Amino acid sequence: IAPMMGLITAVIGFAEMRKDAIKAVVAGRSRIVLLTRGSLVLMAVSSLDESESYLSLLLEALYQQILFVLTARVHQVLASSSSYDLRNLLGGTQNVMKGLATKGLHDLGILTGSVRSLWVQPAVRHEANRILATAQAQNPDILYGIMLVGDRVLTVLQPKAAEHHLHTTDLMLVINFVTTQPAFKGTESWTPLCLPRFNATGFLYSYIGFLDDASETCLMFISASQKPETFHLLQQWKGAVVDALTRDNTLRAIQTAREEEEKRPCDQRYGQVAAGGNTGGSGGAGGAGGGDEPE
Repeated sequence: IAPMMGLITAVIGFAEMRKDAIKAVVAGRSRIVLLTRGSLVLMAVSSLDESESYLSLLLEALYQQILFVLTARVHQVLASSSSYDLRNLLGGTQNVMKGLATKGLHDLGILTGSVRSLWVQPAVRHEANRILATAQAQNPDILYGIMLVGDRVLTVLQPKAAEHHLHTTDLMLVINFVTTQPAFKGTESWTPLCLPRFNATGFLYSYIGFLDDASETCLMFISASQKPETFHLLQQWKGAVVDALTRDNTLRAIQTAREEEEKRPCDQRYGQVAAGGNTGGSGGAGGAGGGDEPE
């Protein structure tokens, strides 16, 4: 692929000299789409008849995922050495990038700017939300609290200030990051990450822990604090959340909802879309209303 990218870079440079830009090339049955962000050039090659606009959206999502891992400071690295191989910095995230590219083949989330919520009884979501809110209220360092079941959103907690609401694009990156790395299961992690729509130039720090293997329920606390004691504090709160969810059988209800959803026809399962720019307000799950089962 290196010789091809060298040729593409040369063609882009030639076009820029003529004050023009190359966005797409059609070669037989293949469509080549280019996206330039600073010194970074992303390229998609497809023969599946996707439109140029859709492939551009996919490339933009991949660019945002790169920022998620490296922040916008990656451009400083490329500015000092334009031939630098970013794979040296992205090492260990191949599954993350591949997972997002694969997601674009069957998931409308990239096209619609949306994520999917878990179909669950409103009372179950409300209880999970209440338990998570208790942890957030007693830990001022927590910016966001997220509970995922597989690749579905159960609930999202965030600051009340609208400018700090979690953007759906950032939530999609979070979901892809967690679900494409099996190493997160069976352990508790303290991981730096960047939410590009929140602040593309800096890292936040995320506690990631799975509540149990059966329901694939993942708890995330995202904090601006990188202090080791913050991780240990959030570890304790994860235990408190598990105890509370187990005590009133909410965790079992979540597991049952997951099992029932897997039995639904694909057209129903993929019809649950929570679209929008920002997810719901403080204490709300992004698009959760569209995924609640009728009582």
